Amino acid sequence: MASPANGFAKSRPVDFSSFGNLSDPKTLHLLKRGLASRCLQKGFHAEAERLYRELLEADPADHDGLQGLGAVCLLEQRPDEAVHWFVKALALRTDCPEVISNLGTAYHRLGRLADAKILYRQAMALKPDYADPCCNLGCILQEEGSIAEAMDWH
Repeated sequence: MASPANGFAKSRPVDFSSFGNLSDPKTLHLLKRGLASRCLQKGFHAEAERLYRELLEADPADHDGLQGLGAVCLLEQRPDEAVHWFVKALALRTDCPEVISNLGTAYHRLGRLADAKILYRQAMALKPDYADPCCNLGCILQEEGSIAEAMDWH
């Protein structure tokens, strides 16, 4: 029920027990990772970048942190930095189609079309129903003038 004074509904107190032990570094790391991901989704890129960098300070081998920081760099039009983070993420896990596709996008933006096409095809081989690399490959083929082949991928 909304309060006439402020227009907000009354809410129950948050039960933090479901988060586990908040003084545990591992729990805090997981919560920070979730917050960073949410910030990225909502367009708060600077905050997401700060959180991902903090995650990587605590654990340089955090795959999600590396992938997330690469995504921030890609969204902020810094494809050269994005390449750095995506390559590090792939060194930890070579079978992640999202990272492979995002690395392809970074290469695409840097004009490395041959590399981008290879990566898009690798991502689709791992996840055939993944639309992003399929569409992006079609765009490159269209840019190159391979209209008939591009139609197969759009």
